[in-house]
Amino acid sequence: MASPARTWPPGRSDFLSEPDDNRPIWQGDIFREVPFGVVRPNPQGRRPLVQTDPKNVVVLGYPCEMYEGSRLADPQVVAVVRPAKDAGVIEDFFQRRTPPGAYGTCPYPDAFSDGALWVADFRVITVVSSSELTRARRAAVMTEYGLAYFRHRIAAGFTRVPPQLAIAEQAGREQWVELELWTSWNQLGISGDFQKWMETFDANLGSTPRDLLEGGQFSALHAYVLSLRSSVP
Repeated sequence: MASPARTWPPGRSDFLSEPDDNRPIWQGDIFREVPFGVVRPNPQGRRPLVQTDPKNVVVLGYPCEMYEGSRLADPQVVAVVRPAKDAGVIEDFFQRRTPPGAYGTCPYPDAFSDGALWVADFRVITVVSSSELTRARRAAVMTEYGLAYFRHRIAAGFTRVPPQLAIAEQAGREQWVELELWTSWNQLGISGDFQKWMETFDANLGSTPRDLLEGGQFSALHAYVLSLRSSVP
């Protein structure tokens, strides 16, 4: 993986890539036009009005909280994704050596392939039904580097103590490999529940796949999943 110094200022391909239907819905995925609950004042002075507006959103939850086994849990926590100018973030954010503020956001270069700077705005959060996060609505997914930056910005937004990008990358490596394994599992059409397999002792591995993942045996797991393609009709 390229170091932050080599990919700065970042372009869209550094942070984002096109969705693949074999890739599970994951932290950092961006969706278009998802019904988003908005609370507005009631002009009659009674209870606030709750309205549902379609908005672009990003999934905030950590994968182990997003899923119940291999099923996407309900509900899902999301933040709104909107043009940087609407969130008070400068358009040349990534070109500045010391860009001002923007702690409550995660800037995305060219998120919707329109040449504009967009941001995930952590100040505008809600929960949505997982049924609204369809693959047809998924507009972009994070690269490994982009996901590290996303977590870096979440920490900046909620604690003002962001980790160094290199630390965020290292900490997220296990999560990323699990995503790669699950994507390969789907691409190969392997029968069975991926998450159940991850938690089940496998005599060929001498362990559960989860234990090997947590032990950093990434290459062995990749090779083993590829070997399972022989079980596909």
